[in-house]
Amino acid sequence: MTTAPNELARKVHDRMPVMLHARDCLRWLDPAVTEANAVTALLRPYPAEEMEAHPVSRRVNAPENEGPGLIELDATVRELWQ
Repeated sequence: MTTAPNELARKVHDRMPVMLHARDCLRWLDPAVTEANAVTALLRPYPAEEMEAHPVSRRVNAPENEGPGLIELDATVRELWQ
């Protein structure tokens, strides 16, 4: 699921994934909630001030690549959000 981008994500793309705060996960997963309107408010951009951005390896673009190294800072990649 995607939503409008926050200020940080907007520098890279015109949408961003919906990300839930840990405090909202139980509400999202509650099987007693059967009306979409009850959780629609959770489908908002994640606060930009709670995120950080840095360039990563272009290897992240290939689905066969996996592992935590894909999100490590790669100083050889030009930053898109300068």
